[in-house]
Amino acid sequence: EAEKPNEKWVTDVTEFKVHNEKLYLSPIVDLFNGEVISFNLSRHPVFAQIADMLEKAFNKIPDNTGIAIEYNIPPTGCRIDFMMSGYKKNESNVVIVELKQWDRATEVGQMDGIYKVNTYTGGGLRDVNHPSYQAMTYANLIKDYNESVQIQDINVVPCAYLHNYYFDSDDTLLSDNYKEYTSAAPLFGHNDVLKLREFIKKYIENGDDGKILFDIDNGRIRPSKMLQDSLAQMLKGNKEFYMIDNQKIV
Repeated sequence: EAEKPNEKWVTDVTEFKVHNEKLYLSPIVDLFNGEVISFNLSRHPVFAQIADMLEKAFNKIPDNTGIAIEYNIPPTGCRIDFMMSGYKKNESNVVIVELKQWDRATEVGQMDGIYKVNTYTGGGLRDVNHPSYQAMTYANLIKDYNESVQIQDINVVPCAYLHNYYFDSDDTLLSDNYKEYTSAAPLFGHNDVLKLREFIKKYIENGDDGKILFDIDNGRIRPSKMLQDSLAQMLKGNKEFYMIDNQKIV
């Protein structure tokens, strides 16, 4: 329930049949009066449907905000689900949104120096990276290796949105073991659409017509000065890196 308009929104994906064909409806509904803020209708419950619904919901974010969906970080093969770019005064900002369809997760111990979570994904229960850790490492990857980000002082801000997940006050994904990750990349759940929008608006007050994302996509690969300093510290035995999946396997 909500006591005033735009205080709390909810979303879901619902399957129904029309003339023996399955369709999937993804709406955002205002709990105050049941108003449908935005919706998307698709033949498949795919990520693009969620992205389209999110884009419509963020109607108070500038229309000319840059948007990238399933952006590939060269040359890693890692893909960022959703990115938005724009300006806050004189600052150039990019917001990374890691999207997950999880509706539950359990805490597991440390693996390869990283605190994992167990959830249903890829057809079974698996130990995987925390969503905030994943978003954080993607942001670090861009900051550490993209020349445009370094030269233009582009701020890369990560977060994660679990659109099917209802958080409890003592939720597994918010435990102290993950605090380092969630502090760097805030976590938003099913009832946090407004909070997510406000988070994005903190960094994007004016749109950029996609210029910042274009500059990042065309930026040369160049290790940053900070990365070089980190390498020097690593050689001295200090912990300096957050590894992405392929790096941990190696």
